[in-house]
Amino acid sequence: MEQTPDAYRTLSAQGVWEFTEKKSRFIGYAASALTQEQALAYIGQVKAAHTDCSAVLYGYISGYYANVHRFFDAHEPQGGLQILEALKRREVTGAVAAVVRYYGGVQLGAGPLGRAFGKAAAQAIELARPALVEKSLRMRVSLPYEASGRLDYLFEHAPYRLEKMEYGQDITAVVFVRGADKARFADDMAALTGGKARPELLEEAYSAWEKD
Repeated sequence: MEQTPDAYRTLSAQGVWEFTEKKSRFIGYAASALTQEQALAYIGQVKAAHTDCSAVLYGYISGYYANVHRFFDAHEPQGGLQILEALKRREVTGAVAAVVRYYGGVQLGAGPLGRAFGKAAAQAIELARPALVEKSLRMRVSLPYEASGRLDYLFEHAPYRLEKMEYGQDITAVVFVRGADKARFADDMAALTGGKARPELLEEAYSAWEKD
């Protein structure tokens, strides 16, 4: 079984970008897809949404360690390779990009056509927000209402990411914490509540922390 890394770069959202070149319409899509199966399922969704298009080209890089690289040209010169290269330039893995073309009746030529596919993919990838994801802890902690002001300050300045706040008898916060910051988070919560808060681990999961 493949050992999972402490961190890897992938896409943190879905990106969609469209432009027109010499009457042909190009729509780029990009998203995270860790496995080949996930990548092909995403491509299938794109195809299903554009059953009347001229072609769908794609590229993907699968696995935590970028060990699978694939592209498909759909008989459009260089297009699929340009899509794959757009992913490689951003040094992401577990990611897929697909570009839909609606032919507008004007020939672009092999070079301009390949660049058009690459441009649509690259812009969609940027909108999908390349990011470093790290092994993280999803924690839940309950605090009294009098700690709310200090809690807000802490989340603004400490390396934690607040997912949600729930308000009942106490304030309940669900927070993502890097694995390396687990002890610090427990100490911070104890300091806010005079040692009463006991953070509860909900799950371990990868979470995006650093975007560029």
